[in-house]
Amino acid sequence: MTQNGYAKLDGRYGSNNGYDGVYIKGDINNPTEIIIVESKQFKYVNNKAEDIIEHGGVALNPNYDPTGLPAQMSDEWVQYIADKKLMKLGGDRTKLANAIINSPAGTVKKYVAAVDKIQGEINFLRLGNY
Repeated sequence: MTQNGYAKLDGRYGSNNGYDGVYIKGDINNPTEIIIVESKQFKYVNNKAEDIIEHGGVALNPNYDPTGLPAQMSDEWVQYIADKKLMKLGGDRTKLANAIINSPAGTVKKYVAAVDKIQGEINFLRLGNY
């Protein structure tokens, strides 16, 4: 991403919460593009009837998650993390939160990086609005 003109920012709070990856194009105070990436590992299912291992896909935390948070990577979740978690941390995380909250429609783009350890691949899936 950095080779393509994006700056990497820290979108985490706590030990392992928040955005797994955040990249911006342009100035943090007025970015032209914000990329948010969530990393997940492919799950595998053992199909015993045919004695093969099959992809079970990747899963994001749903909106009925016991944490009470909006569905992971939903537009509401992205805004929640920015407003309720990053905003109060100060520095570049507060600037990032403001950029996300105040960005015009279409500026924030969301991706899931699906890691396939068996095949040694990473697949990027772009998410729409939800």
